[in-house]
Amino acid sequence: MNSTTRFLSIFMCCFLDFPESGKDCSTQDPTQCVTCLLKGAYFSGESIDAYGSIGHMLCIGIWVITLVVVSIGLPANLVIIKIVRFRRDGNKRPFDLLLSILAGIDFLCCLLAALASTASVTYFQNWDRARFSMYFIYLSACTMLLCRTASAFTTVLITFHNYLVIAFPLLSKTCSALRNTKVMAFAVLILSLCLAVPRFSSMYVTQNPYRENGGLDIPSLRNFSYIIESTDLNTFWYGRLKGLHYQLDTWLPLPLLILFNLLSFYSVHKMNKRMRELSVNRKDIQAITIFLPVVLVLCASQIGSFIFYFLIHFHKINYRETYSMHCLSVAVNSSINFPIYYFRSSNFRREVKAMFSQFSCVPKYLKDQTQEDIDNKESTDSVF
Repeated sequence: MNSTTRFLSIFMCCFLDFPESGKDCSTQDPTQCVTCLLKGAYFSGESIDAYGSIGHMLCIGIWVITLVVVSIGLPANLVIIKIVRFRRDGNKRPFDLLLSILAGIDFLCCLLAALASTASVTYFQNWDRARFSMYFIYLSACTMLLCRTASAFTTVLITFHNYLVIAFPLLSKTCSALRNTKVMAFAVLILSLCLAVPRFSSMYVTQNPYRENGGLDIPSLRNFSYIIESTDLNTFWYGRLKGLHYQLDTWLPLPLLILFNLLSFYSVHKMNKRMRELSVNRKDIQAITIFLPVVLVLCASQIGSFIFYFLIHFHKINYRETYSMHCLSVAVNSSINFPIYYFRSSNFRREVKAMFSQFSCVPKYLKDQTQEDIDNKESTDSVF
């Protein structure tokens, strides 16, 4: 007897209580089956419909924390863009341009992390599982991952730029000119879009043909009006190419960040022996030291991606809590830059105070103190 087996998408499988075998067949026609390569589950083992369970409550708690982080990250990134991109003195460096691009991408990351986390909780809690909700889950997650990729590779580009400025100052004047920097940033965007194409093209939302009334009645799918199924391209992306886009997205940024930062600090160490060169490049060295915590936070957030990767590939289980944590890690990574810049750069801190001193609610003595700091500050070509 010939059987037909359809593959469900990784997103749909995450939201189902699927049999241990990874395969579920119709009660009306046993030859019609669906399969999940990755089984969805809670760490505590409860059902997706056990709404008051530990797993559900944990996902709701992570969602609330994500919304709090995002509520801070969204205005913080706007402030960075306002200060770095639209400076009062009008001076702009390629480094400033890259920071403003990173802040813009992080703003989108924050917003999409909130949407993706909200979409998953909406489904987990059965607040809504209609067609719009299925598109909401699928598109918000894919777009969030696209922005996360763009943010990671933009951070790599900034560390590469810093390395060129320190190690090859003459070459960097050509390679890191403002026009060339825009070209490289555009190339990063194209790379991120290319890595995102397999995710967007490997699944689609469709009316559920496996439901109980009028369908094939597959037990794990019988109560859903719409589902997310895999397209024919899914086999190509994840079968023939072995998920190459996912491998590059997961593993490539971290070693590049480590490499360029080690090379940069090695170059700085060599320059410490040549005080004349050190005085010429002091601002560039300061930019490296200020940006280092941003790199460290990104590296730490990548650990969550590695854990997610190992759980999927070795345990063949897609834990729902890890997806919620993944959304939270994207939100934290996209919101952390502002406090880093503020506490590590006196120029950036001065610019922030100057911006907020324009509001009428700020006490007069703080405005006077801020204006005094601005008048006494040394001339500089960067906020860092």
